[in-house]
Amino acid sequence: MTMRRPPRSKAERRQGGGLAEQPPVPRCLRDGYVVVDVGEDGEPGPAEVVMALPADAQFIICMALSVPLIMPDNAVGRCAACNGPIQFRPHVPAALAKVCYACAPAWVEGQGNPQ
Repeated sequence: MTMRRPPRSKAERRQGGGLAEQPPVPRCLRDGYVVVDVGEDGEPGPAEVVMALPADAQFIICMALSVPLIMPDNAVGRCAACNGPIQFRPHVPAALAKVCYACAPAWVEGQGNPQ
């Protein structure tokens, strides 16, 4: 015997099908940036959460595209290195290179050109 789920109402479909509501994201993660300086030896320094992007930022590391998005208002784009699908916060400057986690070490080592 096969059990079928009853059809969802329009209200359920708009709300994501009755999924549990996610807790609010802290403002520092929603609107801030995690900054890591890379030393001369290529080793990362300590991470720091800042609310404004540093003026000397060369690129930003982004999460891979997921469904659903990590935060519902995330923007979607392509990794500057591998052209894979990524997601990032909508306030990230358009001119800043966006790199996925997998490409980040090579991007740092190659100073923006991993090939």
